[in-house]
Amino acid sequence: MERYFEDYQKRRLTERVDIMTAIDILKSQGYDHDELIAELTKV
Repeated sequence: MERYFEDYQKRRLTERVDIMTAIDILKSQGYDHDELIAELTKV
């Protein structure tokens, strides 16, 4: 079952450590540089 969240309910990555963790996770899943940017900036 998919969950849909309103924009205000989404967690924002504002701390450097959170952003770096997200990047590490995406890299471990095989995302390249351009895909990382796209994933991190999704609305």
